[in-house]
Amino acid sequence: EAQSYVAYLESIKNYEVDGKNIGRIFSTGSSFFIESEYILTNHHVIDKGEEFYFYLNDNQPPRKAKLVGYDKEMELALLRPEDPNFKPAAVAQLGDSDDLKEGEFVFTVHSPFNWGLNVSWGLVTKSNARITGAYQPRMILSETVINPGSSGSPLAMLTNTLVNKQGQVVGVNFAVVGKFNQLAASIPINDVKKLLPRLKAGGRVKHVAIGVATANSWEVPPSKYQELNLEMPKKQGVIIGQIGPDSPAEKADLKLGDLIVAYNGQPIGKNQDFLMKLALDTLPCDEIVLQILRGDQYLLKKVVPEEITD
Repeated sequence: EAQSYVAYLESIKNYEVDGKNIGRIFSTGSSFFIESEYILTNHHVIDKGEEFYFYLNDNQPPRKAKLVGYDKEMELALLRPEDPNFKPAAVAQLGDSDDLKEGEFVFTVHSPFNWGLNVSWGLVTKSNARITGAYQPRMILSETVINPGSSGSPLAMLTNTLVNKQGQVVGVNFAVVGKFNQLAASIPINDVKKLLPRLKAGGRVKHVAIGVATANSWEVPPSKYQELNLEMPKKQGVIIGQIGPDSPAEKADLKLGDLIVAYNGQPIGKNQDFLMKLALDTLPCDEIVLQILRGDQYLLKKVVPEEITD
């Protein structure tokens, strides 16, 4: 059934020099139908595109699509067929990525190197990974083989011994990580579900930042506390290790070494919880109330986040 809802996607931009059209640039990738009228893929597949075409595994000519919304930070884009009467033969069933466990088998149907639809499979090596430098607060890592052209393809359950969830989509493939034993990195489908209403609303999904670098306090070596001239916290939590100048955090009087223990009244136990709140639950118009532990004193700090812009 997956081959019925996965589509090869082509993004085209007209290339001009001195006002003259001298050719067209093609960007290609994979995508899949999540509802009868919506196609999901990665942002970098459609970035800067002006025309979009999708090819299904039905021996039919390409069909034109139009962009609905995109999320540059989370690497997502939503399109829909230009023909309002078009209905795909099948749509992906979205599963629960929080149920995914290391060692489970997953598969993907994708279009690497423009070779048409291919299938690859492998084990989940990490169901809740955090990669330094990535905006996404978490991702799924698997041994599933993906290549150029695989971006935007679905990561789906192959087997589940507890509940019959075979074929349910649990992630969106977007990158390959690692130098030697390369792994497929996928955006958890539960995070995608949270962002779908904002993608459907159209335009760019807006995200925020407060200008801090944070970490789990138990993962920071003692030498780092000495380097920053900070006392080791008496409680485990999310520690602030860097504050940008003139940032929302600095304006809110947050300090190096502050321990974040709650976000808008909800307890924060680890750094990933904090990053998920920022990435998935906070809008540019929102005010954030952080409860912090500074030394032996609990404080409430109101932070007005700033919108992330190019």
